[in-house]
Amino acid sequence: LIDKLKSLVLNDKSMAIGVINVLAEDEQMRQELIDNDIVLVLMQYCLNDANASEDILIESFGLLRNLIIEEGYDIIKFIWDNDIWTIVENSLNKIIISFDYLINHTNEGSSDDKPKKSLSKAKIQSLYEFSENLFTLIIMLITSDERIFDFVFNNSGGDNNSGGNKIDPIVQFALNLIDSHMNNKLRLSKKLFNTLLELLFQLSTESVSFVQKLSTSFDWDK
Repeated sequence: LIDKLKSLVLNDKSMAIGVINVLAEDEQMRQELIDNDIVLVLMQYCLNDANASEDILIESFGLLRNLIIEEGYDIIKFIWDNDIWTIVENSLNKIIISFDYLINHTNEGSSDDKPKKSLSKAKIQSLYEFSENLFTLIIMLITSDERIFDFVFNNSGGDNNSGGNKIDPIVQFALNLIDSHMNNKLRLSKKLFNTLLELLFQLSTESVSFVQKLSTSFDWDK
């Protein structure tokens, strides 16, 4: 199965990641997968694969999230040392482009008379699931290690300058999605909406200056 994750045939890769996700629920099998470098293979051949389908990316981020939940800090340290943040930023850029298209070029939540295209419910649901998995991973990374927190907050040492370049686009995007949902431009899934709120909450518990900045950057009266 792990060898199939390295395959150039997307169907083989998709089948393998789906089965591995199920197997990883078993503690003994999960340890076997970890001992056979599942995390590194996952990062190199799935999350870093420009040709990977959205389903493969969703399953891969979901597996990574579950491994972190079950195995804790060791997995986080490993993926951080193997440059998971580059994967996070690349995936975030893909999601931003997809949501921009969804808001501006489809009839999802549209109230004007311009002709719009339609996206299938399955496509929209996949985007929401992909986004939820990615934001959950970001929350796990930021809240697990002071070193990671400082990096994401632009090496600020925590509260000194928590408006760093790494965190700003993430927070701004999250706020834009929340605002679009409340203004009925989008109908986000409940899971994704709650994950976005969780992100803001977790960052707020880590940094006073983040709270101060956030209080002036959004219409909270809504």
